[in-house]
Amino acid sequence: MINVLIQYSIGPVGRAIEALYLNNSLPASLIVFIWMVVIFFGLRGVSQMRRLLRQWVEEVLPQYNPENIHTPARILATLEPRWNEAAVRVRFMPTKHGFWTQPATPDGLRTPVGFTPEGIDQVITRITGRKRDSMLVATDATVRPSRQKRRVYR
Repeated sequence: MINVLIQYSIGPVGRAIEALYLNNSLPASLIVFIWMVVIFFGLRGVSQMRRLLRQWVEEVLPQYNPENIHTPARILATLEPRWNEAAVRVRFMPTKHGFWTQPATPDGLRTPVGFTPEGIDQVITRITGRKRDSMLVATDATVRPSRQKRRVYR
């Protein structure tokens, strides 16, 4: 009964794809496996850079005041030489939607890794364990307060 519902819902195109897969399951599985390996190596470079970024911020954070709004930009400028040296070693990174990889560049890795003032601010927040609202106010004056800060008048 359930098989009939599935066959009806996938239609003739779905049945043709299912038959193709069942008749050629080994080559299809190898293609999917190779795709997964390629994606794994692309994500591995980004995750290694995120780990390095957190380690670097932990090293230099004691030299700065975490509550200052300009601290993320200053840390970013301090870590720039390390970033350029380490980012050159990453070969692949995921594409925008993550279904394939592309050659990695230091500038292309900045946003996925978080090597931006906003990303550094998030790392500082995770390290210190305190919420920093000053960065949000400094970057965008139109940010609405969170639900916890809004007062509801009834």
